[in-house]
Amino acid sequence: MGGVGKTTLVKEVGKKVKKDKLFDEVAIAVVSQAPDLIKIQDEIADALGLEFHEEKEIGRAGRLRERLKTEKRVLVILDDVWERLDLGAIGIPHGVDHRGCKILLTTRREHTCNVMGSQATKILLNILNEQESWALFRSNAGATVDSPAVNVVATEIAKKCGGLPLALVAVGRALSDKDIDGWQEAAKQLKECKPMNIQDVDADFFSCLKLSFDYLQGEEIKSIFLLCCLFPEDRNIELEYLTRLAMGQGLLEDVETVEEGRRRVRTLIKGLKASCLLMDGDKSKGSLKMHDLVRVFAISITSTEKYAFMVKAGVGLKNWPKKGTFEHYALISLMANNISSLPVGLECPKLHTLLLGGNRGLKIFPDAFFVGMKTLKVLDLTAISKKLYRYSLHITPLPASLQLLTDLRMLHLHHRKLGDISILGKLKKLEILSFFASHISELPKEMGELKNLKLLDLTYCRSLKKIPPNLISGLSALEELYMRGSFQQWDVGGTTIERSSASLSELNSLLNLTTLHVEIINAKCIPNSFLFPNQLRFQIYIGSKLSFATFTRKLKYDYPTSKALELKGIDSPIPIGVKMLFERTEDLSLISLLEGSRNILPNLGSRGFNGLTSLSVRNCVEFECIIDTTQGVHPVAFPNIETIHLTHLCGMKVLSSGTLPMGSFRKLRVLTVEQCGGLSTLFPADLLQLLQNLEIVQITCCQEMQDVFQIEGILVGEEHVLPLSSLRELKLDTLPQLEHLWKGFGAHLSLHNLEVIEIERCNRLRNLFQPSIAQSLFKLEYLKIVDCMELQQIIAEDGLEQEVSNVEDKKSLNLPKLKVLEVEDCKKLKSLFSVSSAQSFLQLKQLKVSGSNELKAIISCECGEISAAVDKFVLPQLSNLELKALPVLESFCKGNFPFEWPSLEEDQSLSLFRN
Repeated sequence: MGGVGKTTLVKEVGKKVKKDKLFDEVAIAVVSQAPDLIKIQDEIADALGLEFHEEKEIGRAGRLRERLKTEKRVLVILDDVWERLDLGAIGIPHGVDHRGCKILLTTRREHTCNVMGSQATKILLNILNEQESWALFRSNAGATVDSPAVNVVATEIAKKCGGLPLALVAVGRALSDKDIDGWQEAAKQLKECKPMNIQDVDADFFSCLKLSFDYLQGEEIKSIFLLCCLFPEDRNIELEYLTRLAMGQGLLEDVETVEEGRRRVRTLIKGLKASCLLMDGDKSKGSLKMHDLVRVFAISITSTEKYAFMVKAGVGLKNWPKKGTFEHYALISLMANNISSLPVGLECPKLHTLLLGGNRGLKIFPDAFFVGMKTLKVLDLTAISKKLYRYSLHITPLPASLQLLTDLRMLHLHHRKLGDISILGKLKKLEILSFFASHISELPKEMGELKNLKLLDLTYCRSLKKIPPNLISGLSALEELYMRGSFQQWDVGGTTIERSSASLSELNSLLNLTTLHVEIINAKCIPNSFLFPNQLRFQIYIGSKLSFATFTRKLKYDYPTSKALELKGIDSPIPIGVKMLFERTEDLSLISLLEGSRNILPNLGSRGFNGLTSLSVRNCVEFECIIDTTQGVHPVAFPNIETIHLTHLCGMKVLSSGTLPMGSFRKLRVLTVEQCGGLSTLFPADLLQLLQNLEIVQITCCQEMQDVFQIEGILVGEEHVLPLSSLRELKLDTLPQLEHLWKGFGAHLSLHNLEVIEIERCNRLRNLFQPSIAQSLFKLEYLKIVDCMELQQIIAEDGLEQEVSNVEDKKSLNLPKLKVLEVEDCKKLKSLFSVSSAQSFLQLKQLKVSGSNELKAIISCECGEISAAVDKFVLPQLSNLELKALPVLESFCKGNFPFEWPSLEEDQSLSLFRN
């Protein structure tokens, strides 16, 4: 039944099988009662990183099918299936078409399992039994339920939840801070609440939800909860859109700015999630979802006289609903239907919100449509568009009656091809105006009359060519301005009288501006001084227009939460106005800089870039290093930077040149390096000594790299933290000259937090670890080595006598957390591990070895290694063993040492080892 936890369970399954690498890819799509194949295809494709160029379902299905077939092992999860689903029409290969594609679905109806395929394995998910129910209820209600006074009534309430996790959690959390009077009052409400008769739902379920709703503190949080039912079933709800609805309706008390409203809504959403009335969305941190049963409950609340909502979103309507009268409605949501025409003469004197977004074919708005809706505060007329660059030839004229909506606070006109929009200047109370991805050629001077406008969104309005001078500076209340992928005809300079177009200098007049998102092709348009307040969040793109491919991918809100600056393709000295932004920037991207850009410090600035937390440098051919301190004394460099990405820097020889002050790079956690052919050593000892928080290192296609970490000469003492002690993930790919991962003696090196190692196509590498380093790999879970032609050993034995004094010490080379070990095409590999090491593999679940021409035994057993007290060798968790293309393999364990693997799945190819 609904609410028993099907969706939660399969999401956890998806996370676990991906983490344990049982599947290469996992894709989840929500089906719902009215399946939308386009939406299902999009959700699966999004998980696979696939972009569709086709618009029709059949073409997209073919593209999706071919993409899924490229994966050896892929799990597709279809959630909330109600009827037989044509997998072929979606593009999901099944049966003999692709045996590596496994399908997991959830449904409330056993019949659906039967009609989906004879090979289906059915797993019935029952409600929780009494003991399980009480344990879940108690964990959410708290220890107060153990007191004698509360326990009896709490037990009664828990039983009323009917074994449904959703109800148990919601009610438990609602009552967690109540005294005995509160508990008794709750029990009384549950008894008296009239249950709703809904198919597939326990009769008491809505009583439990009603109790949880009633216990929400304040009208604001209840109003935000009810707004979430306005969207179609199973829809991801963008927090940004929810904020705009709440601001437009005036639901948030004592909130003056849009950002304050955003924070308030985030706080309220957090409370609703804690009450189990909302859950996280599937696509981004800024989205959320409402369980379909909770949505049905919320709609039942809003349909009462107190709220007077009409909610028919995403139900396939082709015409305006047939009702005798609309006079009592305060809110109407008809979004995501197929309505193509609107009635005339509607009388809606109480209507404050009308949501018509996403109706296919709705292109004509009768001139008199809004005459009877003069109290509207929120209006959404968004068109549906799968491709941002496609517009219908039909221009949507704004109806004349729109100017009568003098109380309108929020207006969305997304994906529309609009003509004359000058009547918008009549909407003097307008605070939020969005033309996201619409076709408009100019902003009329009348828009300068919108003195209360706080947010103007012109994102992806690619056809916008004209903005009159002083229009932007005249929007004195403007707090947030979004113009990514939009207007580019900024005036380069001159006085106000001389200018024929808007100038970036007008932004200095917006004293309330807190958010700016803008794209500037011509860097010369930038004034020498941006007088922005310190609290301004920005994303500023300078030097190159948004590419067509990137433009077509961007179908969602993209609002700055930090201070980001991107410079791309600038072939002249960087303007002073841009350099002044560097010290305010938190996220800096440098792409294809052409003239004189040899480094960042001191070439681009000399103050250390103290605010920078993220740096990306790509395709800068003259780049030699990040920092050059050889020409003088420099301040602490990049003290707060956390991530660095370096790509296609063919001239880079070192990360830093000269001596770095202490404190530089002290917070660096992630470093990725790709296609930097001049680098021979990534981390010399003096630089490595500074990187006390490094967690992730990824290096790809660096043709001259000979060693990664130089550990000779590292200082050790009370004042020095062991380098690499925070390292969690190391991935190396296509480093043909690499000879050493760790160059030098590693007695003072600790890798006790390293969890993942992937080494691929490093053909000169002969081993991975010295024994002294391997001794610290306590947390290593995943080890993959592929196509390393010269690799002979994983743990080096050369010089072993110098590092390990006796056999007993050698046994300490253990990997107690190792779960996955894969070795492929390492032709000269002679052994994997010795018995003394392999005896620690208590967690090993997957072992794959292939393409090793000299490997005679998987586990080597040298003389003297076996204790007389040990009579067998056991891999207790091993469930998957694959041995392929090992022409000289003689045994699993050299020396005829007995072994067991009790968890191994049956496979005929393993009979040799069992015998």
